[in-house]
Amino acid sequence: MTDKQKLSLACLTIFALTFFFSSFALAGDSSSTATGLESFGPEGQIIPVSNLGKSALGLRVTTVAKRPLPMTVETTGKIEAIPTWQFEQHSLVSGRIINILVKQGEHVSARQPLLLLDSPDINELASEALKQKTELEYQIAETKAELDAEIKQNQTQYDLAQIEVKRNEKLFAEGIAAQRAWQEATAESKLAESRLKAATEKRDIVLRALKAKLNIIYDSLSHRLGQLGVSDARLKEMFRTSRTILTVPVLASREGMVAQVSASIGQSVDTSVELFKISNLSKVWATADIYEDDVSRMTTGQSVSLSVASYPRETFHGILTYLGTEMDPEKRTLPVRAEIVNPGQRLKPDMYAQLHIQTSAPVQTIMLPKEALVDSTGHTLAFIETKEGYQPTRVKTGRSLGDQVEILAGVREGQHVIVEGAFQLAAELLKLGGREELFAQPTEGERIISHDEGNDSANDGQAWHVQLVAIAVIISFLLGLLVSRLSKKSVRENHQLQARPSDSSNDSERIAKG
Repeated sequence: MTDKQKLSLACLTIFALTFFFSSFALAGDSSSTATGLESFGPEGQIIPVSNLGKSALGLRVTTVAKRPLPMTVETTGKIEAIPTWQFEQHSLVSGRIINILVKQGEHVSARQPLLLLDSPDINELASEALKQKTELEYQIAETKAELDAEIKQNQTQYDLAQIEVKRNEKLFAEGIAAQRAWQEATAESKLAESRLKAATEKRDIVLRALKAKLNIIYDSLSHRLGQLGVSDARLKEMFRTSRTILTVPVLASREGMVAQVSASIGQSVDTSVELFKISNLSKVWATADIYEDDVSRMTTGQSVSLSVASYPRETFHGILTYLGTEMDPEKRTLPVRAEIVNPGQRLKPDMYAQLHIQTSAPVQTIMLPKEALVDSTGHTLAFIETKEGYQPTRVKTGRSLGDQVEILAGVREGQHVIVEGAFQLAAELLKLGGREELFAQPTEGERIISHDEGNDSANDGQAWHVQLVAIAVIISFLLGLLVSRLSKKSVRENHQLQARPSDSSNDSERIAKG
């Protein structure tokens, strides 16, 4: 291999080594930068806080523990009253309203009186019942008197027949009367006894029939008025005093809340007039739409949790009861409906709600309240309690469930995390100089590294790598220039060496000639 080839190979080797190390430096810089963006854990130094600071900031710490997180589909929906649990209250009879007993928004139970009604129909019915009662009672008394007189007459005949039997028996025993006379008297006595028994039974049968008729009238009126809210005691009092009922209550058909009052005192109503609108909101519907991609995960009977803006700290529960049969051709969604238990009837129709439909078994994960997390320039921080103070820690968040957020990285089970006062602590960290009395004084040489300083350090590292690449390029250029000059010099020397033999031969010829 010639010297020129050796020099060319050395030059190429230098260029290759320079390119390799510069590329490695840049790759290392890029890798470290990417790793820094994706790493989660401690962010800066520990923040020492005094007892005064803890009290002033209202810090509360909890132990991190895993808990089941349902695999859910989230969607926005609306609260609706169940149609079969919402009804209009009417009167069962016509009449005039004399008093209203409930107000709008009041909760009523089934068969609770809502208003009092003066009903001519009921008064007429009661008067007719009293008239029939009076007539039956008179008929019973009259029949009883007639039958009692008949019984008394038969009793007298029976008593006389008994006396005649005893007299003939005595005469027969003394031989005065014939035995035949005694036997005839005995037969007559038995006939009188049977007539007395028949008259007594007749009286009992007739009186029972009349009393049964009276009971039928009472039972019929009792059932009719009982449906309208008249108590049995009030009915008995009416029969006892022979005074008709002047007012009839209109009773609530079902339990619920009085959503609307349409009745007014003095109003004349019939069975077609709406008096009240009552809604039973102990259970409500939550209707929503789910996207086509989630339809395959939906089945009726799945658990549903629900939250509304009016009660941000509360979660309501129910089950999925209905899946639509047709997709919306424009939105590509399917309507669904859940039945939600509504304790205290706090969910109202037309409220907007956030639905979380559980589609599979829950997974164990770490959950923290939203107020435990602080957003800081593109990432999320939590504060972990240590012996020295509170460590800002970068965390990776996942799904949200109500006021809880899933933590995927940055916090471990068993650690102690601030769940109340994190925002206050972060604010005090930014203005530490103005509230030094809240924090324990750091020792000499210690300082709190802010996020901006960390960014400056990262920028310095990147600048150093750029400078290294620039120096490598310059060195490569200089080495290339040096090798090029050495190559040219070597070429000139070779030419000179080749030229010298010819010069010496010429000198020899000149010497020979001389």
